Amino acid sequence: MAGRVLIVDPMLTTRIVLKVKLASAYFTVDQAGSVAEALEEINQAAPDVVLCEYEMEGGGASALRARLRGRGIPIIALLPEEPGNRRAEALEAGLQDVISRPYDDRTLLARIRNLLRARTTRDELRLRADTSAALGFAEKAPSFVPLARVGLVAETPAESLAWKAALAETLHHDTEVTSPGEIVGEGAEGKRYDALVVAISGRDAQQRLDFVSSLRARPETRHTAVLAVSPAETADLAITALDTGAGDVMASGFEHAEAAQRLCRLLRQRCEERSLRRSLKAGLEAAVTDPLTGLFNRRYAMPYLDRMARQAKQARRCFALMVLDLDHFKRVNDLHGHGVGDAVLVEFARRLQNNLRSVDLVARMGGEEFIVAMPDTPLGHASRAAKRLCELTRARPFACDLVDGGIKLSVSVGLSLGGHGRAPTGAPLTTSVPQLIDQADHALFDAKERGRDRVRIGRSAA
Repeated sequence: MAGRVLIVDPMLTTRIVLKVKLASAYFTVDQAGSVAEALEEINQAAPDVVLCEYEMEGGGASALRARLRGRGIPIIALLPEEPGNRRAEALEAGLQDVISRPYDDRTLLARIRNLLRARTTRDELRLRADTSAALGFAEKAPSFVPLARVGLVAETPAESLAWKAALAETLHHDTEVTSPGEIVGEGAEGKRYDALVVAISGRDAQQRLDFVSSLRARPETRHTAVLAVSPAETADLAITALDTGAGDVMASGFEHAEAAQRLCRLLRQRCEERSLRRSLKAGLEAAVTDPLTGLFNRRYAMPYLDRMARQAKQARRCFALMVLDLDHFKRVNDLHGHGVGDAVLVEFARRLQNNLRSVDLVARMGGEEFIVAMPDTPLGHASRAAKRLCELTRARPFACDLVDGGIKLSVSVGLSLGGHGRAPTGAPLTTSVPQLIDQADHALFDAKERGRDRVRIGRSAA
């Protein structure tokens, strides 16, 4: 999960050490020695994450956070070896996370990966919700976090009760002692929480990690916020928790003030994401989805593509666009009737959705023509995905339950690349959606002319 990271620290040696660690994990790294330099770097190329010294001359992480309010760039504060109560203080100031010296390479990378995953999800939801708002269908996001139900899963019930008593001083949400079995065990359908605090230490640590992972696999608990608690001496547990589904980790044991800040942030994020998801559903389906396939239609796809192109330009990234057309589809309607033709389109739409990423947009543009938009995707990855879709189309016949032996079909794909940078030909990429669709259409025509069942690339990206 590559991304751009900005390091803000007055010590050149610290910046160099961090840069080496991040670059080895394939992050693009920028550097700044002060808040003023950081703002200049951010204006030139917005980072995905900022690592900033908590205190330094001219203002530290909190000062940078104040200057970037509303930009949505997460900031990780870098603290001294013994942060004292400044960890909770930093979180209360709105900083996204806190890491104290000495920096453990794997923990640092796990924290960054976790932030990038969360931000990618929210950005995708915001992008789709913004598209809905442009069409007049979005609901207004709530300005407060409603009272939440928080489950406490410490190593023992007695420790969970101690957590509950400590959190009562700082957390204005309902807390309840519970256990993994009550949440995901047999007959646990009624135990639903907005957030969970889960200890991942002791002899049951691996079972607790499996429990956190299972939460993400269950539809009813998939969006539950999870704060994992691990002891300071077991960095591996904290890293694994972040990579297997925890939204956040307290890596130095339970401390009620810090736990309250981290929980409040997770609940705010959950509330925002829930609101964004509801906005996508409220009133949108009839207006912006294709009634046959359930995919988005042209009315939704076009403003979405415009926004994706603007985001790619601002983030200095590229994106791919595919136009797909089922080969000889008219014969299906002529030979078997429109009912069978509709069944083929529904099944083809399902194959597309099941074999692309959740962040990729799939839309039906009309008839047997579909479009796929792939954010933050280079040409090589998009080309392989397009070829895979061709293989999946020809691999199995369609409408087997309606026609003996089914109907064998293929698909032709036109591909174009847009955003920031240059194509392999050296030509500059465009962010003009009409131009990109035109390039993909011409490539699709070329694929048809060359015998169908193939992928062709638009001229500027060839």
